[in-house]
Amino acid sequence: MKSEDQIHTSCYIWFHNTFPALRGKLWHTPNGGQRNISEAVKFRSMGVQRGIHDLLLLFDGKLHSFEIKNEKGRMSPEQKTFADMILSNGGTTWLIRDLETFQAAIKSIVNK
Repeated sequence: MKSEDQIHTSCYIWFHNTFPALRGKLWHTPNGGQRNISEAVKFRSMGVQRGIHDLLLLFDGKLHSFEIKNEKGRMSPEQKTFADMILSNGGTTWLIRDLETFQAAIKSIVNK
């Protein structure tokens, strides 16, 4: 079973290599991981929020979000809330468990 980090990396590298003209429009905002208390307070005061999805794509004036999970992973309540916010503001969101699903999602966005 691939880890979420492995899936995430393969998705980003595929996008970067497949769509060079769109580089910079897909990004990851690190908002998780282990931090000490002072770093956590600092980042929270700078706007870091729980639940932000792993990859965000800005394309044609819309925000598209991708939460990456391995086959056993589940979205947290905060990630579900973020997905609802994206959808209610005209964006799209996907739960990604493998590179092939990510590729299909991206192609459906950029080939419209």
